[in-house]
Amino acid sequence: MRLIASETGLAKIRQAREESGRAIDDEYWSLAASRIVEPEKDWQPGVTWFAPGCSPTTWQRFLRGKDLINAPAFKAFCQVLGLFWRDVADLRDNESVSQRSIDWDAAPDTSVFYGRTQQLSTLEQWILSDRCRVVAILGMGGVGKTSLAVRLGRQIEEHFEFVVWRSLNAAPRLDRLLDDLLGFLDRKFSLDEEQTTSDRVSKLLEILRSRRCLICLDGLEALLQPHEFAGKYRQEYKNYSRFFRQIGEANHRSCFFLTSTEPSVELVMLDSPTSPVRSLRLEGLSLAGSQRILEEYDLQDKKEWPKLISRYEGNPFALKLVAPAIEKWFAGSVAELLKQNTFFVGRIKDILDVHFDRLSELEIQILQYLANTGDRVSLETLHQKLASGVRKSHLMMGLESLEWRSLVVSTNHQSAPQFSLQPTVRKYVRDRWGEKMEVAV
Repeated sequence: MRLIASETGLAKIRQAREESGRAIDDEYWSLAASRIVEPEKDWQPGVTWFAPGCSPTTWQRFLRGKDLINAPAFKAFCQVLGLFWRDVADLRDNESVSQRSIDWDAAPDTSVFYGRTQQLSTLEQWILSDRCRVVAILGMGGVGKTSLAVRLGRQIEEHFEFVVWRSLNAAPRLDRLLDDLLGFLDRKFSLDEEQTTSDRVSKLLEILRSRRCLICLDGLEALLQPHEFAGKYRQEYKNYSRFFRQIGEANHRSCFFLTSTEPSVELVMLDSPTSPVRSLRLEGLSLAGSQRILEEYDLQDKKEWPKLISRYEGNPFALKLVAPAIEKWFAGSVAELLKQNTFFVGRIKDILDVHFDRLSELEIQILQYLANTGDRVSLETLHQKLASGVRKSHLMMGLESLEWRSLVVSTNHQSAPQFSLQPTVRKYVRDRWGEKMEVAV
């Protein structure tokens, strides 16, 4: 349910705010509302996020009274102002309110969330201001794609009439997904075995044009083909390529919000800074965000924490695994771990196994060479050293595929790209395949 202030209510809001003596842009308003909406959390000054619907942007919209905002936030802002919400709200019948529907049941809990202020701002800009039709968050496993997607979705849900979260990990066929979405978006929808995929897509597009919908799909990589270069769909899921192309190219009011460890080919082709299809490559947390994770554990040597964070590239999953290991094996001493030059992989291996089990033979060869070399390597050197006699054009495709999968780091050196691995990936490759590989002599 969403609410908006009546004309009389706006006058009461204005009077109460002025009598408070606080500035309109004081973070107090969002903090105080957050404490009401999510009282179980420790909301302190200086936080970089707020409870769903309580952001400073929503506070400004509440004051203007031009847009509907979600009911819990509306009631919280009224309470902070010392007003009873029923005396403020316009309670006349509103079709868009009564028909609004939100389904986060399948989404993971993100009550604990660190940093990502800039990424949240960028994604919100793309979806709300730029009206992008398809937005994807890409990155390695454990880097926080799903958490960021849920956090952003809950932050902006009040701007949509329908919000739904679905996981693609079970790799549903397109018709099954479409039936699920249509059943949620259209209460009158009934399954019809005679309907084709094209019929279903046409019906969905009608809804996306008439209603503002946010459809979140988590784990696109489950539909993609393993043991080949990144971005190709498995045979039974190739119709997803045309589907996402239609969603990206058709004119409508809604947004498909995706997460994946690698992009599909059609997303790469449609993606550009000015198009309605865009992707955000998610890397590790900032130093401040990473430190907040480590602060949850009994760790010593805080001056050494930046080195530890750098070693694991700010990957939140990796930091949450290595921190308790330091507590257990090094009595909480980060300096001792670093002094012994011990690189703890542990259960991080489980995530990397999923990545590496998808690789082609050429990608594995490239990673083995880069892991054993340890330094940045040019395309020419790779081409000379790989013993398989691979064509340079094929090698370039392999490197591009590894970049799509976020497994290779590319940097420019004297106008030519050079390639290397993150420390965690390099350690994993050496542990999995050892240091043996054939090179050209």
